[in-house]
This record gives sequence, structure tokens and C-alpha cells, in this order.
Amino acid sequence: LYSYFWAQGAAPPNSTEREGFCVRSTVRWSKAISPAFELNDYTSSNYSTWTESRWKEIKGRIFLVASHDLEMLTLGVGIGVLLTSILLTYIISTKADILFSSGREPTTATY
Repeated sequence: LYSYFWAQGAAPPNSTEREGFCVRSTVRWSKAISPAFELNDYTSSNYSTWTESRWKEIKGRIFLVASHDLEMLTLGVGIGVLLTSILLTYIISTKADILFSSGREPTTATY
């Protein structure tokens, strides 16, 4: 049910040696490799010669920032939507008894 893996832990402060630990997990892994590679028969029509991509390096992307004018326009629209929603919420809240009353029952009804 479980697989056990040894993980290299973080280095403690002021130390160069890492403290490892054992991890118990339900994760399973297997090689993503075609049987054609194991048989060394690359011309076989029985198996396709597929394999998983090889992850050689970890990389990140940096996206350019939009122009200052576009940032100010986005900020202005956001503030406008915020103020409009606050005003609309206040109006609906103050008129809630009129807007959401059913009109069928008298307001002095007791149960």
C-alpha cells in the first residue's frame, strides 16, 4: 500500500550538511518507456517508440510589465467598479424593505 522514499532535507542554519528523512507515500512511479526500447528493436511494428519528455533543467519565465498608461487605466476601472458596487449595495440595503417585500402579508402579522 505504501512506498518509502528517502528525501534530502533542508540544511539547518549555519550548516552545509542536510538532514535527510524518510517519507511514506501512496505515490507509485514507473518508467515511462516503450517496450521497443527494452527489446532494442526500434523497427518493430508491435510497439511504438514513445517515451516521456526528459526534464533537463528547471526554468522560469519573466513577463514584461504593461505600459504605465495601461496600468493606470486598469487601476481606474477597478476603483470605478469598486465605488459603483459600494454605492449600489448601499442603495439596495436602504431600500430592502420596499424591494424585497412580498406585498401579500401585512407588516404587523404575528405567528
